[in-house]
Amino acid sequence: MKTPLLCALAGLLAMATTNTAQALDGPMRIARDLQSVRIGEYDYPLDWADGQTLDEVTRTLQSGLTFNKLTTKVTDCDAGFSMPTSTTTNYPGTIYGGACTLTTEGVTQRVLVCHDSMVGDVAMEGARDAVGTMLERRRLIELAVRRCLGT
Repeated sequence: MKTPLLCALAGLLAMATTNTAQALDGPMRIARDLQSVRIGEYDYPLDWADGQTLDEVTRTLQSGLTFNKLTTKVTDCDAGFSMPTSTTTNYPGTIYGGACTLTTEGVTQRVLVCHDSMVGDVAMEGARDAVGTMLERRRLIELAVRRCLGT
């Protein structure tokens, strides 16, 4: 009885990752308005967060760090987005990205962080650009696609 259920789950996961694997074969192009990213032949919409949805992105990023057994705390995000991991399935996962302040053992650092909610992967890199600039948001998108999408 468990075998058909496992086969169905494996099929869903295969469909969800096939689109991502195919998409990563092509070049990445970020829209000028930063509202989408084109990877290969697929367009992935970016849903930029504000207010209460930014708090939700912050909590999701914290959840990803906790899932990966990191003691780092997300204390503040001033930019954040969500992006589906697939454009062709009914059950896509979601990538979350944020330009945040993280605190580890009392040391605070501003970083770009992403989290794949389906797989659980997290990636971080130091923020180098001025807070809230288009360049910082562009680097955040690049991090999310390069290190969290399709891993």
